[in-house]
Amino acid sequence: MDNGIEPIKKRRVNPERITVAKESLSRLSDWIEQIATEVKGIKLNRNDLVNWLIQNHASTLSADEVKEVERHFFDEVKFAEWALKELKAAKARGETTSLSEILNVKAEEPKRKRRSKRTVEQLNAAPSSEKLND
Repeated sequence: MDNGIEPIKKRRVNPERITVAKESLSRLSDWIEQIATEVKGIKLNRNDLVNWLIQNHASTLSADEVKEVERHFFDEVKFAEWALKELKAAKARGETTSLSEILNVKAEEPKRKRRSKRTVEQLNAAPSSEKLND
């Protein structure tokens, strides 16, 4: 029965979309505004700029970038879950791996000295006796 009414098409969810934090979105908007101000005759939207930034980055992250991501996102609980999964898999394969051997993967990574969180301006503004104590 064709009554002349077309069925409503359901909107598909694109699984390739990502959510951008408010601060990141604000920075992205500022960049687009800056480009539009400095370059006349350009047509640019957020998707174009984000894709351009990603595509113009090296195809692999530098060691420093990987370390920075680790410092920001490392989760000890997730690491423990991974270690347990590795231990179970090793036992299932008949290997004699211990949990301490698996945990050494993380422990063997070189540790960097933590820097003071004080800025150069804060250090310059501090009395000279305080500077010597840092």
